[in-house]
Amino acid sequence: MTLEAKLRTIADSVPGRLGLAVRDLASGETVLMNADDWYPMASVFKIPVLVELIRRVERGEISLTERVTLSQEMKSPGSGVLSELDPGACVTIKDLAMLMTIVSDNTAADYLVARLGGGPAVTRAMRELGLEGIEIGHDCLGLIMSLAGLKPEARSPETIAEMRARLENEDSLDLNNEVFRSTLRRNSATPRALLELLARLEGRTLLRPESCEVVLDILRRQQLNQRLPRFLPGSTKFAHKTGTIGGTRNDCGIMYLARGPVVVCAMIKDLPPGPEAAVAGDQALSEVGLAVYQAYNS
Repeated sequence: MTLEAKLRTIADSVPGRLGLAVRDLASGETVLMNADDWYPMASVFKIPVLVELIRRVERGEISLTERVTLSQEMKSPGSGVLSELDPGACVTIKDLAMLMTIVSDNTAADYLVARLGGGPAVTRAMRELGLEGIEIGHDCLGLIMSLAGLKPEARSPETIAEMRARLENEDSLDLNNEVFRSTLRRNSATPRALLELLARLEGRTLLRPESCEVVLDILRRQQLNQRLPRFLPGSTKFAHKTGTIGGTRNDCGIMYLARGPVVVCAMIKDLPPGPEAAVAGDQALSEVGLAVYQAYNS
Protein backbone atom coordinates (compact mmCIF):
# COMPACT_ATOMS: atom_id res chain seq x y z
CA MET A 1 0.00 0.00 0.00
CA THR A 2 1.32 3.44 -0.93
CA LEU A 3 1.84 6.15 1.68
CA GLU A 4 -1.06 8.14 0.23
CA ALA A 5 -3.35 5.11 0.46
CA LYS A 6 -2.33 4.50 4.08
CA LEU A 7 -2.97 8.14 4.95
CA ARG A 8 -6.41 8.05 3.32
CA THR A 9 -7.29 4.97 5.35
CA ILE A 10 -6.26 6.82 8.51
CA ALA A 11 -8.28 9.87 7.45
CA ASP A 12 -11.36 7.68 7.01
CA SER A 13 -11.08 6.54 10.63
CA VAL A 14 -11.13 10.07 12.08
CA PRO A 15 -14.44 11.48 13.38
CA GLY A 16 -13.29 14.91 12.17
CA ARG A 17 -11.58 16.24 9.03
CA LEU A 18 -7.89 15.44 8.60
CA GLY A 19 -5.63 17.69 6.56
CA LEU A 20 -2.12 16.60 5.60
CA ALA A 21 0.94 17.98 3.88
CA VAL A 22 3.99 15.70 3.76
CA ARG A 23 7.25 16.29 1.88
CA ASP A 24 10.40 14.22 1.70
CA LEU A 25 12.98 16.98 1.34
CA ALA A 26 15.56 14.60 -0.16
CA SER A 27 13.42 13.64 -3.16
CA GLY A 28 10.83 16.41 -3.17
CA GLU A 29 8.05 13.81 -3.12
CA THR A 30 4.93 15.43 -1.66
CA VAL A 31 1.65 13.97 -0.42
CA LEU A 32 -1.25 16.38 0.10
CA MET A 33 -4.72 15.78 1.52
CA ASN A 34 -7.10 18.69 2.11
CA ALA A 35 -3.88 20.72 2.18
CA ASP A 36 -5.47 23.98 1.04
CA ASP A 37 -8.33 23.85 3.54
CA TRP A 38 -8.08 26.19 6.50
CA TYR A 39 -7.65 24.60 9.93
CA PRO A 40 -7.57 26.20 13.39
CA MET A 41 -3.91 26.16 14.41
CA ALA A 42 -4.42 26.12 18.19
CA SER A 43 -0.91 26.23 19.68
CA VAL A 44 0.75 25.50 16.33
CA PHE A 45 0.44 29.29 15.88
CA LYS A 46 3.41 29.48 18.24
CA ILE A 47 5.68 28.38 15.37
CA PRO A 48 5.04 31.57 13.35
CA VAL A 49 5.39 33.57 16.60
CA LEU A 50 8.78 31.93 17.22
CA VAL A 51 9.87 32.62 13.65
CA GLU A 52 8.91 36.30 13.88
CA LEU A 53 10.60 36.64 17.28
CA ILE A 54 13.89 35.32 15.88
CA ARG A 55 13.49 37.55 12.82
CA ARG A 56 13.23 40.55 15.17
CA VAL A 57 16.33 39.31 17.00
CA GLU A 58 18.08 39.00 13.65
CA ARG A 59 17.25 42.65 12.95
CA GLY A 60 18.52 43.76 16.36
CA GLU A 61 15.10 44.83 17.67
CA ILE A 62 14.93 42.27 20.49
CA SER A 63 17.63 40.48 22.47
CA LEU A 64 17.28 36.86 23.54
CA THR A 65 19.22 37.67 26.71
CA GLU A 66 16.82 40.42 27.84
CA ARG A 67 15.27 39.56 31.21
CA VAL A 68 11.54 39.74 31.96
CA THR A 69 10.00 39.67 35.44
CA LEU A 70 6.85 37.60 35.76
CA SER A 71 3.82 39.46 37.12
CA GLN A 72 0.38 38.19 38.07
CA GLU A 73 -1.14 40.24 35.26
CA MET A 74 1.02 38.46 32.67
CA LYS A 75 -0.39 35.03 33.45
CA SER A 76 -2.61 33.29 30.89
CA PRO A 77 -4.61 30.11 31.61
CA GLY A 78 -4.07 26.78 29.97
CA SER A 79 -0.89 24.88 29.20
CA GLY A 80 2.54 25.70 30.56
CA VAL A 81 4.30 26.31 33.86
CA LEU A 82 4.67 30.08 34.24
CA SER A 83 1.08 30.54 35.40
CA GLU A 84 1.91 28.28 38.37
CA LEU A 85 4.92 30.33 39.52
CA ASP A 86 4.94 33.13 42.05
CA PRO A 87 5.19 36.65 40.61
CA GLY A 88 8.75 37.94 40.57
CA ALA A 89 10.38 35.07 38.70
CA CYS A 90 12.93 36.42 36.21
CA VAL A 91 13.39 34.76 32.82
CA THR A 92 15.03 35.69 29.52
CA ILE A 93 13.30 36.20 26.19
CA LYS A 94 14.94 32.97 25.05
CA ASP A 95 13.51 31.20 28.11
CA LEU A 96 10.06 32.44 27.12
CA ALA A 97 10.55 31.24 23.53
CA MET A 98 11.68 27.84 24.81
CA LEU A 99 8.76 27.48 27.23
CA MET A 100 6.25 28.67 24.62
CA THR A 101 7.43 25.94 22.28
CA ILE A 102 8.51 22.85 24.19
CA VAL A 103 5.75 22.84 26.86
CA SER A 104 3.36 25.14 24.93
CA ASP A 105 3.37 27.75 27.71
CA ASN A 106 0.51 30.18 27.10
CA THR A 107 1.83 32.90 29.41
CA ALA A 108 5.15 32.93 27.55
CA ALA A 109 3.37 32.97 24.20
CA ASP A 110 1.05 35.84 25.10
CA TYR A 111 3.91 37.98 26.40
CA LEU A 112 5.87 37.40 23.18
CA VAL A 113 2.84 38.03 20.95
CA ALA A 114 2.34 41.36 22.74
CA ARG A 115 6.01 42.27 22.31
CA LEU A 116 5.71 41.57 18.59
CA GLY A 117 2.71 43.90 18.24
CA GLY A 118 -0.10 41.34 18.37
CA GLY A 119 -1.28 38.48 16.19
CA PRO A 120 -1.95 40.63 13.09
CA ALA A 121 1.67 41.84 13.19
CA VAL A 122 2.82 38.21 13.06
CA THR A 123 0.44 37.61 10.13
CA ARG A 124 1.99 40.55 8.28
CA ALA A 125 5.43 39.13 8.95
CA MET A 126 4.36 35.83 7.40
CA ARG A 127 3.20 37.73 4.31
CA GLU A 128 6.58 39.46 4.12
CA LEU A 129 8.18 36.02 4.18
CA GLY A 130 5.94 34.91 1.31
CA LEU A 131 3.60 32.73 3.37
CA GLU A 132 -0.01 33.46 2.45
CA GLY A 133 -1.85 30.66 4.22
CA ILE A 134 -1.32 31.70 7.84
CA GLU A 135 -3.64 34.04 9.76
CA ILE A 136 -3.23 35.03 13.43
CA GLY A 137 -5.78 37.27 15.07
CA HIS A 138 -5.67 36.34 18.76
CA ASP A 139 -3.26 35.34 21.49
CA CYS A 140 -3.81 32.30 23.74
CA LEU A 141 -5.99 34.20 26.20
CA GLY A 142 -8.20 35.40 23.35
CA LEU A 143 -8.59 31.85 22.03
CA ILE A 144 -9.46 30.47 25.44
CA MET A 145 -11.97 33.26 26.08
CA SER A 146 -13.59 32.36 22.76
CA LEU A 147 -13.72 28.71 23.79
CA ALA A 148 -15.54 29.85 26.94
CA GLY A 149 -18.05 31.75 24.79
CA LEU A 150 -16.71 35.21 25.69
CA LYS A 151 -15.45 38.01 23.48
CA PRO A 152 -11.65 37.78 23.14
CA GLU A 153 -11.30 41.55 23.61
CA ALA A 154 -13.29 41.68 26.89
CA ARG A 155 -10.51 41.21 29.45
CA SER A 156 -11.82 42.76 32.64
CA PRO A 157 -11.22 40.93 35.95
CA GLU A 158 -14.90 39.98 35.92
CA THR A 159 -14.80 38.36 32.46
CA ILE A 160 -11.53 36.57 33.28
CA ALA A 161 -13.19 35.13 36.40
CA GLU A 162 -16.22 34.09 34.33
CA MET A 163 -13.91 32.46 31.79
CA ARG A 164 -12.18 30.40 34.47
CA ALA A 165 -15.53 29.25 35.84
CA ARG A 166 -16.79 28.20 32.42
CA LEU A 167 -13.59 26.29 31.65
CA GLU A 168 -14.37 24.00 34.59
CA ASN A 169 -17.67 22.99 32.95
CA GLU A 170 -17.30 21.32 29.57
CA ASP A 171 -20.92 22.06 28.71
CA SER A 172 -20.08 25.79 28.87
CA LEU A 173 -17.49 25.57 26.10
CA ASP A 174 -18.39 27.11 22.74
CA LEU A 175 -16.90 24.86 20.06
CA ASN A 176 -18.83 26.77 17.39
CA ASN A 177 -17.37 30.16 18.27
CA GLU A 178 -16.37 32.17 15.22
CA VAL A 179 -12.68 31.88 16.15
CA PHE A 180 -12.88 28.15 15.43
CA ARG A 181 -14.68 28.51 12.11
CA SER A 182 -11.89 27.98 9.61
CA THR A 183 -13.84 29.89 6.95
CA LEU A 184 -13.20 33.09 8.94
CA ARG A 185 -9.48 32.31 9.17
CA ARG A 186 -9.02 33.42 12.76
CA ASN A 187 -5.80 31.82 14.04
CA SER A 188 -5.97 29.37 11.15
CA ALA A 189 -3.61 28.04 8.51
CA THR A 190 -3.49 25.58 5.64
CA PRO A 191 -1.34 22.47 5.99
CA ARG A 192 0.39 23.49 2.75
CA ALA A 193 1.45 26.88 4.16
CA LEU A 194 2.86 25.33 7.33
CA LEU A 195 4.71 22.76 5.22
CA GLU A 196 6.31 25.56 3.19
CA LEU A 197 7.31 27.40 6.38
CA LEU A 198 8.96 24.32 7.84
CA ALA A 199 10.59 23.25 4.57
CA ARG A 200 12.18 26.68 4.14
CA LEU A 201 13.20 26.67 7.79
CA GLU A 202 14.97 23.31 7.39
CA GLY A 203 16.49 24.56 4.12
CA ARG A 204 17.89 27.59 6.00
CA THR A 205 16.22 29.99 3.56
CA LEU A 206 13.31 31.34 5.62
CA LEU A 207 15.65 33.54 7.69
CA ARG A 208 19.41 33.78 7.87
CA PRO A 209 20.89 30.27 8.24
CA GLU A 210 21.98 30.89 11.83
CA SER A 211 18.52 32.24 12.71
CA CYS A 212 16.83 29.20 11.18
CA GLU A 213 19.08 27.02 13.33
CA VAL A 214 17.97 28.84 16.49
CA VAL A 215 14.31 28.13 15.65
CA LEU A 216 15.02 24.50 14.75
CA ASP A 217 17.07 23.94 17.90
CA ILE A 218 14.10 25.04 20.01
CA LEU A 219 11.61 22.93 18.02
CA ARG A 220 13.85 19.87 18.38
CA ARG A 221 13.60 20.14 22.18
CA GLN A 222 9.82 19.54 22.13
CA GLN A 223 8.56 17.64 25.19
CA LEU A 224 4.97 16.99 24.05
CA ASN A 225 5.52 13.86 21.97
CA GLN A 226 2.28 11.87 22.15
CA ARG A 227 1.05 12.54 18.61
CA LEU A 228 3.18 12.23 15.44
CA PRO A 229 6.28 10.84 17.24
CA ARG A 230 4.36 8.52 19.58
CA PHE A 231 5.05 5.22 17.76
CA LEU A 232 8.52 6.13 16.49
CA PRO A 233 11.77 4.73 17.89
CA GLY A 234 13.00 6.86 20.78
CA SER A 235 16.14 7.77 18.86
CA THR A 236 14.16 9.54 16.12
CA LYS A 237 14.72 13.29 16.14
CA PHE A 238 11.62 15.37 15.50
CA ALA A 239 11.39 19.19 15.53
CA HIS A 240 7.69 19.92 15.95
CA LYS A 241 4.82 21.68 17.69
CA THR A 242 1.42 20.38 18.75
CA GLY A 243 -1.86 22.26 19.07
CA THR A 244 -5.10 21.49 20.93
CA ILE A 245 -8.29 23.47 21.41
CA GLY A 246 -11.96 22.58 21.08
CA GLY A 247 -12.39 20.03 18.29
CA THR A 248 -8.86 20.56 16.98
CA ARG A 249 -5.83 18.26 17.25
CA ASN A 250 -2.64 19.21 15.38
CA ASP A 251 1.02 18.30 15.09
CA CYS A 252 3.40 19.86 12.57
CA GLY A 253 7.13 19.43 12.25
CA ILE A 254 10.25 17.93 10.69
CA MET A 255 11.07 14.23 11.10
CA TYR A 256 14.80 13.48 10.79
CA LEU A 257 15.33 10.11 9.13
CA ALA A 258 18.33 8.23 7.72
CA ARG A 259 17.65 9.43 4.17
CA GLY A 260 17.03 13.02 5.25
CA PRO A 261 14.37 15.27 6.79
CA VAL A 262 10.66 14.85 6.08
CA VAL A 263 8.17 17.63 6.82
CA VAL A 264 4.83 16.45 8.22
CA CYS A 265 1.89 18.77 8.89
CA ALA A 266 -1.15 16.92 10.24
CA MET A 267 -4.22 18.88 11.34
CA ILE A 268 -7.64 17.66 12.47
CA LYS A 269 -10.70 19.89 12.88
CA ASP A 270 -14.39 19.40 13.63
CA LEU A 271 -13.96 16.61 16.16
CA PRO A 272 -17.20 16.16 18.15
CA PRO A 273 -17.15 16.84 21.90
CA GLY A 274 -16.09 14.11 24.28
CA PRO A 275 -12.97 12.15 25.23
CA GLU A 276 -13.56 9.36 22.71
CA ALA A 277 -13.20 11.70 19.74
CA ALA A 278 -10.13 13.34 21.28
CA VAL A 279 -8.47 9.96 21.76
CA ALA A 280 -9.36 8.97 18.18
CA GLY A 281 -7.82 12.19 16.89
CA ASP A 282 -4.59 11.65 18.81
CA GLN A 283 -4.46 8.02 17.64
CA ALA A 284 -4.85 9.08 14.02
CA LEU A 285 -2.00 11.57 14.29
CA SER A 286 0.20 8.89 15.83
CA GLU A 287 -0.65 6.53 12.96
CA VAL A 288 0.20 9.26 10.45
CA GLY A 289 3.62 9.66 12.07
CA LEU A 290 4.29 5.92 11.91
CA ALA A 291 3.12 5.66 8.28
CA VAL A 292 5.44 8.49 7.22
CA TYR A 293 8.34 6.96 9.16
CA GLN A 294 7.84 3.56 7.55
CA ALA A 295 7.58 5.08 4.06
CA TYR A 296 10.75 7.13 4.22
CA ASN A 297 13.06 5.55 6.79
CA SER A 298 15.16 3.59 4.32
